[in-house]
Amino acid sequence: MRELLTHVEPPHSFRYHLSEISGPMRPLVDTIDGSWEFSTRGTGTLITWRWALHPTGLGSPVMPLITLMWRRYARQALELLSEHLLAEESA
Repeated sequence: MRELLTHVEPPHSFRYHLSEISGPMRPLVDTIDGSWEFSTRGTGTLITWRWALHPTGLGSPVMPLITLMWRRYARQALELLSEHLLAEESA
């Protein structure tokens, strides 16, 4: 897929647009718009990841299932990121 950064505001946020989706999502998702936001929380950082999936005609009827699967993926990705950051911090 192709990722285009559409807005960058270091160190607070960035937005992106994904196109040319490939793999199993290709017939279902046309494009994705997303953003990451970072804010200080105590001694750490709160990360907020938002996205909007834009379905193809074929993807529209199954969008609730795709959204559920994407949320699961996002949760796992953020948990893994957190684990890596904590490991780096303690190294």
